[in-house]
Amino acid sequence: GGGGGGGGDDGDDVPLEIRIETDEAANTITITDTGIGMSRDEMMSNLGTIARSGSKAFMQEMQMKKDANNSGDVDPFGNGIIGKFGVGFYSGFMVSDKVDVRSKSAGKISDDGSKGSVAGGADADDAIVWESTGTGKYSISPLSPDIRQDRGTSVVLHLKPELAQYSDESTVERILKKYSNFV
Repeated sequence: GGGGGGGGDDGDDVPLEIRIETDEAANTITITDTGIGMSRDEMMSNLGTIARSGSKAFMQEMQMKKDANNSGDVDPFGNGIIGKFGVGFYSGFMVSDKVDVRSKSAGKISDDGSKGSVAGGADADDAIVWESTGTGKYSISPLSPDIRQDRGTSVVLHLKPELAQYSDESTVERILKKYSNFV
């Protein structure tokens, strides 16, 4: 088994993966990846638009796309919303009272291959959290030092009380096994 190319001794040789964790006491599901993470500016541009659009605008767009597609033939590569960033993320607000996105950016790589700081003045080592209840507003702040966030992103769904069964590990495991060939 060989190694990959390059990489340094700075702990960035973490395998790329996605983990799903449940917490019944907190009534949460957390989906974590070990990707490149997001800076504050990236969170504002990628997640801010979704938060500001609100559920009504989202549902109106869904209905317009459905009405425009009377044939029932949906083109995932066309101008519809299927397959676009944000649709799956936005659905988190349909089952949650609050969504947190915790992220630690890998930082920008400069021309000489060294890691620089992230745009917006924050250091790449600073973990941040984006929080929204889906009402059209959001906040971005430094992540509490007692919450661990390695390089990558964690989406924490604070489930609505009536959906508490989905914070049960065995329930989520059963659903994943039933509907996913990738777990």
